[in-house]
Amino acid sequence: MSPPNRVEVAVVGAGPAGSTLASALAMRGRDVALFERDTFPRDKVCGEFLSPEAAACFDELGCREAFHRLSPSEMGRTRISVSGHDPVELALPATGYGLSRRRLDEFLFQYGKTRGVQAFEGANVRRVDSQKGGKKQLGIAFECDGERREQVVEADLVVGAYGRRSRIDRKLKRPFFQTRSPYVAFKRHHRIFRDGGGPPLRDFVELHAFDGGY
Repeated sequence: MSPPNRVEVAVVGAGPAGSTLASALAMRGRDVALFERDTFPRDKVCGEFLSPEAAACFDELGCREAFHRLSPSEMGRTRISVSGHDPVELALPATGYGLSRRRLDEFLFQYGKTRGVQAFEGANVRRVDSQKGGKKQLGIAFECDGERREQVVEADLVVGAYGRRSRIDRKLKRPFFQTRSPYVAFKRHHRIFRDGGGPPLRDFVELHAFDGGY
């Protein structure tokens, strides 16, 4: 399905922020299109813990029951350690959840469609231009029937929910491109095979800080 020629709100980036916003706007009667450069499922170098406040957000969207069908890991405590000090363990005020971004992002993206969001994968927004009267134009590259196509979509409002250092940011000449970031992020997933004698994983979310990072 090709993107529409015009929408009221265009959301660029279908991570948790973009998909949640798109669903919330569509539920309020707004004409919303959501554009994601990647295709689902896909991994993200990011945390995979949902704080207790997320439950209220799922309630507002009406997807809490569907979220629990994904069988997220329930977490009730946190462990915080800082170099040179004893770790601290605390109870969370309510239940938090652990779920991979691979599963969470696809769930929120697909759920948005059920709420009326026009959602597009593999849609690379390459530029955003301002027009007279405050209108915006998005230049989008996408695949259709195996062919790469370009399309312009007009919107009253464009929301960037794609994270930092994208091609759009470079074209907008955002100042953080003038300096290199001193940080690096990485992620590893581990699968644990048990023979029945190992201890169960604890219901902890842990944060370990060291000089210059965490």
